[in-house]
Amino acid sequence: MPAAEAPHVEEARLDIEAIYSLHGSTIAGWVSSLGGPAVDVEDMVQEVFVAVQEQLPRFEGRARLKTWLYRITANVVSNRRRRRWFAREGRVELDQLAASAPSADETVAAAERRRKVYAVLDRMKERSRAVLVLFEIEERSGEEVAELLDVKLETLWVWLHRARAEFLQHLRRLGWEAPLRSEGSGRPR
Repeated sequence: MPAAEAPHVEEARLDIEAIYSLHGSTIAGWVSSLGGPAVDVEDMVQEVFVAVQEQLPRFEGRARLKTWLYRITANVVSNRRRRRWFAREGRVELDQLAASAPSADETVAAAERRRKVYAVLDRMKERSRAVLVLFEIEERSGEEVAELLDVKLETLWVWLHRARAEFLQHLRRLGWEAPLRSEGSGRPR
């Protein structure tokens, strides 16, 4: 196949060990952010790489490897979140408090804020959740998020606008308030 038809075909020749070596820590970050505080990151990363190994023979190099890996990660996390939700009948789990926290009050307040954010994210559509997690929580640039989601930058800005509105709507329903990333960040106005 000519290089013009499949610009990312060299990436398709990577084996699972090389992919893990190059992208394992990135995938762990995605798992942590997308899964929230209740996720077992190591376990979930292993599940992602099982899926990657199963799907690697079908990777044709049409998409960037990183975009392909993100989609697999998002699907695995989404499936696990859905199973977890059914298993606990919609109850929200609290964060475990870190033993080395600056103070008990600060730790409790931070854990409560994180719990509330993920309680809202758990109620959102998957696409909206992914956009907010990548842009607001991981603080990736719009260009990076658009690349990971394999959409045009202009489309990403529309999705982000809608995701923020959906997030705020859920916050209001729950009677909570929380700021998103500051107005000065993100897309140029």
